[in-house]
Amino acid sequence: MFQRLAHTASHILLTIAALIAYSCAKQGYPEGGPRDTTPPKMVKEYPASGSRNISTHNIFVEFDEYVVVKDPDNNIVVSPPMSPKPTYTPKGHGISISLPDTLQPDATYQLQFMNAIADFTEGNAIENYTYAFATGSNIDTLTLSGFAMDAQTLKPHEKEVTVMFYAEPCNDSVVVKRKPDYLTKAHKDGSYTCSFMRPGFYRIVALIDENRDLLLDPTETMAFSSCGYPAHPADTTATPNAEVLLLSIDEQQAQRIAKSEFTAPGCIEIVSVAPLQNPIILSDSDFVYRINPSADTIRAWTSNPKCTKIQITLHDDSGIDDTLKLQWRERRKSHSASSKTAQKNNDWISWSASSPIPYFAKPSLRCSIPLDTTRCVLDSAVRITNLADSSANYYAVEVDSSLMNVTVPFTPQSGEKYQMVLLPGRLINIFGQSTDSIAIATETEGADKYGSVFITVHGDSTVRYVIQLTDASGKTIQSKIAQHNDKVSFIHLHPATYKIQAFADLDLNGKWTPGNYWLHRQPEPYHFMEKEIPLRANWDIEEIFEITR
Repeated sequence: MFQRLAHTASHILLTIAALIAYSCAKQGYPEGGPRDTTPPKMVKEYPASGSRNISTHNIFVEFDEYVVVKDPDNNIVVSPPMSPKPTYTPKGHGISISLPDTLQPDATYQLQFMNAIADFTEGNAIENYTYAFATGSNIDTLTLSGFAMDAQTLKPHEKEVTVMFYAEPCNDSVVVKRKPDYLTKAHKDGSYTCSFMRPGFYRIVALIDENRDLLLDPTETMAFSSCGYPAHPADTTATPNAEVLLLSIDEQQAQRIAKSEFTAPGCIEIVSVAPLQNPIILSDSDFVYRINPSADTIRAWTSNPKCTKIQITLHDDSGIDDTLKLQWRERRKSHSASSKTAQKNNDWISWSASSPIPYFAKPSLRCSIPLDTTRCVLDSAVRITNLADSSANYYAVEVDSSLMNVTVPFTPQSGEKYQMVLLPGRLINIFGQSTDSIAIATETEGADKYGSVFITVHGDSTVRYVIQLTDASGKTIQSKIAQHNDKVSFIHLHPATYKIQAFADLDLNGKWTPGNYWLHRQPEPYHFMEKEIPLRANWDIEEIFEITR
């Protein structure tokens, strides 16, 4: 009996000992539990934010846990700007801030930490922590706020927007000569607020500051206020009186050559970042050239198809005056010699017809090298066979003024299937290259596969509008000119969801004109119809577009 009890007791003691040992081995943080999502809390500031007559150049902000400073150059805004910038050093549960030796007298400074301060372990950031101090006996308390939006979408810009404030009176050139008196950054919703400002009127400039120098450069997207705005008390309940700043970039200011190169011996491509207006092109070799419909690409072909070196002088009213020295560089050869040989006569021309081909579209071919129409045989150049009954007809082709687009004057019948063949040797380019036979099989899509949208415009009777039909992503599908009470038609549309937008064509040039700071010209205003248009096949939809401002 006693032996059994002793044996049982020994087992109990061993079990307890094992549990104690296991518990000791598992010392540390408990497993599981909710993840820490709480940002650090500020405990104390030395000296306190809002202090006056500050003489120290060292500030310490204490938090309730270890913190880090994330990318201070981009995430901390100092207003007015300091030179050099402050430095930020994590120390224990706080951050030590070292200010430059020279600060403005009688000035109020604000350090906006945006999302720069985060806890050490999880990276939870404090949103928009601000520290302010004055070097004089008074601390400025006024503020200015508003919105900075993309001029073409009326939505917040996808890039970071810096908003700068210049005390009036000031000259236009202030934006390129010196840094602003105050600055802030726009939030993700496009709103901005600049606080701790002196009383006065301010010129406001919003900028995509690509090089972060706080100066306006010609190639930077910007917006500007139409007049000076007064700073007002931060605790006012009144609606801020700063207008919505519309960000755009003046293409004429930004014009330059983006690319210039030989695409093949004798073939040259020059691309500009903005449309050309009146190009004058000179060269040390004979050549012909064409400009694409959007006027931002020049394609040129020398009289010598083996030309590999050329000098071109390009002058254009849009702001280009360049001399280009180009040389062909051999590309890496294809591994498939047989494939290259098979396409050697046809790689400069192809059918542009889709399959199925719309009932309203004539078949066409596109050339990458201009045609020599004096050597082409245009009559009976294309054979079209109806695959239902094998009946075939021959058609002459038509070459447009660019010498690069070829149209077949043939109207396809709805629901029919065709084979279209460009016969060999009929078309010859300026290099003397002719084609082999080029065939395509296609069928015709009938009118019942398409729909139409009709828009009646109600707007300002003194304004001409460009009405744009876009797809769901905002890409323009068709554009029409209209005035008040006009009805515009968008036809031959595939079933899809469409949107309607418009801009006021104030300069009557038929295209959207961005703002220009130096001309005091705001961007042409955009307007959007809130309702989307779900178009089905064989439908006609009518809507009214109310343009209210």
